[in-house]
Amino acid sequence: MLNFKNMSIQYKLNFVVFLTCLLGLILASGSLLYVDRVNQKETLANELQFLTKIVTQHSASALSMGDKLTAKANLEPLLLRNSIDLTCMYGAENRLFVSVAKDDDTPICPLSLKEEGQYFNDSYLHTYHSIIVDRNVIGAVYVRMELGAFDARLRSQQATWGGILILCLCVAFLFTSRLRRQIVNAFNAMLKEIEFDKGRAIESSLQLGIVKEQAVNAIDAKSRFLVAASHDLRQPLQAACLLGDLLRNRMTLAENKEIADSLYQSLMGLTELFADLLDVSRLDAGEFDANIESIQLSLVFQSIKQEFEGRFQQDSVTFFTRCPPVLVKTDPILLQRVIKNLVVNALDHAGASKIFLLAKKCDKNIEVSIVDNGCGIPEEEFSNVFKEFYRIENLKGSRAGGIGLGLNIVKRLCVLLSHQLNFKNRVKSGTIFTITLPFNGNEQQKVAPCFTKEKNNKKVEHNVLIVDDDPIIALTMKQLLMEEGYTVETSNELDSAMALLEKGFIPDLIVSDYHFSEEYNGLDVFKGAETILHTPFEKIIVTGETDSQILFKIRELGGLVVTKPVNVPKLLMMIEGVLER
Repeated sequence: MLNFKNMSIQYKLNFVVFLTCLLGLILASGSLLYVDRVNQKETLANELQFLTKIVTQHSASALSMGDKLTAKANLEPLLLRNSIDLTCMYGAENRLFVSVAKDDDTPICPLSLKEEGQYFNDSYLHTYHSIIVDRNVIGAVYVRMELGAFDARLRSQQATWGGILILCLCVAFLFTSRLRRQIVNAFNAMLKEIEFDKGRAIESSLQLGIVKEQAVNAIDAKSRFLVAASHDLRQPLQAACLLGDLLRNRMTLAENKEIADSLYQSLMGLTELFADLLDVSRLDAGEFDANIESIQLSLVFQSIKQEFEGRFQQDSVTFFTRCPPVLVKTDPILLQRVIKNLVVNALDHAGASKIFLLAKKCDKNIEVSIVDNGCGIPEEEFSNVFKEFYRIENLKGSRAGGIGLGLNIVKRLCVLLSHQLNFKNRVKSGTIFTITLPFNGNEQQKVAPCFTKEKNNKKVEHNVLIVDDDPIIALTMKQLLMEEGYTVETSNELDSAMALLEKGFIPDLIVSDYHFSEEYNGLDVFKGAETILHTPFEKIIVTGETDSQILFKIRELGGLVVTKPVNVPKLLMMIEGVLER
């Protein structure tokens, strides 16, 4: 039995070529013979139709007068045509008038007539043609043609064509055998070249894989370092910000206070830069999780306004908000970060003197727009707006440099939240950034309150316990709060904090760091205090942690979150707010 798998490449090639040629010739010959048969039948039918029409024209008068001899004489010439073996003429009501058969056979005419036309069946071609006088049908002529001779002639032609095609097949096969060696040689050469290229490709792929792996490892190492070192890096920066704020509050001379204010602003700028770098690293590492929930949008607007209120006054910027009482589905912390970055972009890079934070309902969504009257974005920079570490140079009115991360973070956070982000550039009159949020109804929802700081030099006496493993941060926060009129105690660990409570110190508020050791964290401080105290107290966690699960646990325990490095005025506003509610 022929085993195709074990055949040599030469025989396989010959076999394939032979089958291809044979199949092609069979299809071609079949198509040609079929078309030829159809064409010949059509020609034969047209010829018979023409002859029948002539006979009916000459036989009309004979049929009308009932002259059978003349009618028969008109039909007899049809029998001279090859293959016509029967002709019949019918009169009124389809009655047989006369008939003529070849070789004086007894005519057997059809008992009933079909409609005028031609029909193929039983190796015969049947033709019916009406005899019309003065637009009236007075009879019909029937002609039958035998197709046996036609089919025999056609079979002869098919045999001839078949022989020609077989001859062509043999010639094609002989011709391909001459080319076989050349094709096989070329194919073998190609195989050798492919094997050689394959070897080089494998070698290059291994080298590329090594380089790619090194690059990925370097990126991952960078991201892991920044994320893992977040707490350690935030601690000294947190201490510097607290000390800077304490220093400027204690300066009395105008010159010294101006230096202290500049130092504090520099520290806050470093804080924002550090936060941007950490956010980008965490986005690269895929460690951002969106905690989608239903929130009241107006409170986010209120929080943004309160956070930038001092900056707006300092830079003489008009800030206006308009928000309907709606609920949206989003992550409140990430959404606030997005809006905050866009407001900072309008302030520092667009040089805006007017900023509008607006919200409106559009179909099943809420569109939040940040509109400014700054310098706008040059058209040639549209494609670069959201690129990482890209700054648009020489913008007229720009107040700050930056490193080109703010808008990139905005774009990536919107992708994470599945919020559509668009922007429109108004020539020489500012930019409009629009964020599309899912609408979730008009019902009121309980959310963490936003707090405003009212100037009140006389404080109600409140006890505050600060728990932080960094003695400098704990001491500095104690001095800041004592200057605000609070009674403050500090502790650097869980056991000493519980000891203070057991000795009788009853705090109205506990401000705790989150990270202490592997054994406990800030939540354990709150839980330990709840077991000792018999009165409720407020809870604030100061942390650099941004893991959504940890933040959820803090909120679940009733605590508020302040992100390191802390904004001191914002922290004081929050403390005053929770103690006065």
